[in-house]
Amino acid sequence: MPLVSIVIVNWNGAEVLPECLRSVLGINHKDIEIVIVDNGSTDESVNIANKICDGYDNRLKIVRLKTNIGFAAGVNVGVENATGEFIATLNNDMVVEPSWLDQPLALLKDTSIGIVSCRQMNYYDRTKVDGIYHCVSKELTLLPFGYGREFCDGELFSKQGYVLSANGGSAVIRTKVFKDLGGYDADFFGYMEETDFCLRAFLRSWRCAYAPNAVVYHKDGFTFKKNRGRQYYFRERNRLWFLYKNIPAWDIFKRLPYMLIMELRVIRVFVVRAKNPLLYLKARFDALRGICRYRQTRKENVALFKAKRAEFYRFEKLKKIDIINAD
Repeated sequence: MPLVSIVIVNWNGAEVLPECLRSVLGINHKDIEIVIVDNGSTDESVNIANKICDGYDNRLKIVRLKTNIGFAAGVNVGVENATGEFIATLNNDMVVEPSWLDQPLALLKDTSIGIVSCRQMNYYDRTKVDGIYHCVSKELTLLPFGYGREFCDGELFSKQGYVLSANGGSAVIRTKVFKDLGGYDADFFGYMEETDFCLRAFLRSWRCAYAPNAVVYHKDGFTFKKNRGRQYYFRERNRLWFLYKNIPAWDIFKRLPYMLIMELRVIRVFVVRAKNPLLYLKARFDALRGICRYRQTRKENVALFKAKRAEFYRFEKLKKIDIINAD
């Protein structure tokens, strides 16, 4: 029974954390430790966590930070304080099924697999998909597959297999892989840190598998629900960093028409939904201002990408490949 460290990054999650923790304590796999990284919460989150996990064999670790360092850096801190052979990253607004870890741990017996993506469903309508894995879009970004669609018995939904990227809110990761790759990019703060991480793993020949029986329910962006503009800002700033860090110039050039169309959609989101067009300009300015830090990383990743280009575009075409036979 391998030890699994469940890392939960929390910021003022008193409203959602209790249900998350109770569901974790009820899973079938009992050899776990819970590592909560509290990002400077001002509510009763930490006290609530201590009460719920009282008597839990000293397996609860709470790392209290003075400020909110973001989800990406928070997971990194959690892994530094974890002792498990595997890391399970979990948003504080997730609720898990008792069998959540069963299929991922079975898949991870294959030592070529470094990451497992779980089936995230909508908490409020549990027939709807929140995101089951990420696939390549025409704009060369990695987007959650199936979002808002009814879950069905189709091959892309209900069959396990290899995918390009996992959902960061419920991924199960081999600890060695996480540490060897340097963890999440802390500069991303939140959004796309998991797709950046998974692509780096892919470029270094680690496999990511999809486990359709590993079910979690997501309350969809609890942390950012009061400030959607901030959510859009991080997503768009990080999208440019993701492209620059990992994708060769020729591949970007070939997809420029799609990217320009997407840019118009992005502007509309900032104007209509966020009602803050200046935030769009800030996202683009901050992305360009911070892009130089990735020059060396880009050289390494682009060289690796060229060797894996055919496989990358195979994932774009098929979304999920090399179906694994169930145990």
